[in-house]
Amino acid sequence: MEPNATRMMQPEPSVWEEGRFAMSPTELQHKYLDDVWRFVSSRLDRVEDAEDVTMEVMAAAFRRLADDAVLAEPRLWLLRIAKNKVADALRRKYRRKEAPLAEGDSATETDHVRRFAVNSILDQMPADHSQALVLKYVNGLTTEEVAEVLKRSPEAANSLLQRAREGFRELGSDTFDMAVCEEKQ
Repeated sequence: MEPNATRMMQPEPSVWEEGRFAMSPTELQHKYLDDVWRFVSSRLDRVEDAEDVTMEVMAAAFRRLADDAVLAEPRLWLLRIAKNKVADALRRKYRRKEAPLAEGDSATETDHVRRFAVNSILDQMPADHSQALVLKYVNGLTTEEVAEVLKRSPEAANSLLQRAREGFRELGSDTFDMAVCEEKQ
């Protein structure tokens, strides 16, 4: 590894002493890694891909941390990076045309079916609609925070969320009606 690459990953201590940042990279990771993971894993089918993208987000954040001024909203900044990295991963996935592997975790088959159904619906929606829904309902952001991550006004984000919810309902009505019927059997 080049000396410059190492230096880019860890900002100089003087930067922290000058008070430009409210937290160190380690603190940033400890505080916000779960938020990044929730967003990324909700959009990607394979756990392995979600882990890779989450690490890409944190690495990109650490590289950019020294370049950015004081971070007023580090959580939203990280989620914006995550949104872009997920888009990159989905582009790579569609170019590779790979099938997801069966997961051996503790989730039930019904959980997998439901998650697959939700992801299938989100994949059919415009990217900004699915991102808005994931940020709002998976990451629990407020409408104002969704607006900031998506670089829109709060009014535009609220309108986007309304359209996204309606689109999800329309696309998902048949899917979820079938899933409910299968569960009752």
